[in-house]
Amino acid sequence: MMCTKKGEPTLKPCDKRCIVQAVRLERPKDISKACRLIKLSRSSLRYQSIKNDGYIMERLEELAKQNPVEGFWKCYGRIRNSGTIVNHKNYTGFIKDGIAAAP
Repeated sequence: MMCTKKGEPTLKPCDKRCIVQAVRLERPKDISKACRLIKLSRSSLRYQSIKNDGYIMERLEELAKQNPVEGFWKCYGRIRNSGTIVNHKNYTGFIKDGIAAAP
């Protein structure tokens, strides 16, 4: 059983999936037991993300190269005006990773 104290970080589902996969290498038939120990539902184990951020990343890199002094909101506005609708929180993650110009 995994106990966490207040303020202590818990594992993300993707990390839990990795742990379950490692357990499955040793004992392939104990999927439900491994999921129960890690506190991960079996449906979450099978979940695969459908993100397609490749276009957004390419567009941000292109805008950053064209206008290196422009900040985040300027790049975000240009992408939104071109017709691509994505939450701005997705774009800030790319900016923090250093893909586009810093604000």
